[in-house]
Amino acid sequence: MADDEALYPAVDRAIGAMTGDAHYLHIGAALEMDGPAPAREEVREHLRARLPLLPPLTGCEDHLDAHVRELAVPDGAASGWPAAYDALVNEVAPCARRPWGVWLVTGAGADGHLLCYRGHHALAPSLGTA
Repeated sequence: MADDEALYPAVDRAIGAMTGDAHYLHIGAALEMDGPAPAREEVREHLRARLPLLPPLTGCEDHLDAHVRELAVPDGAASGWPAAYDALVNEVAPCARRPWGVWLVTGAGADGHLLCYRGHHALAPSLGTA
């Protein structure tokens, strides 16, 4: 989309100018899931089947190992969902070479897990049109 076609071209230009090593313009979502966590390979296969529906992410099928990660939250006094979210926030954000990632977060509770997506904001408009 050209600048003059954007809904907020000045905002888009400002955000574009900020993008770099010092700025992390990421968005994300987390699903709190009950029951045992799926295997990481099951998450990869689920994504592999759906990536063709998301044009900005096509070409990622062969690199899902780098995009789908597992994060185990250690047991302890600060366990449960808050500990899971804290652990996720402290994970390295996606980078320019891999602008999105999916995390399978286990150990959040005896009977639950998180499935989280985090990606660069530039992917959001095109994902919404898929």
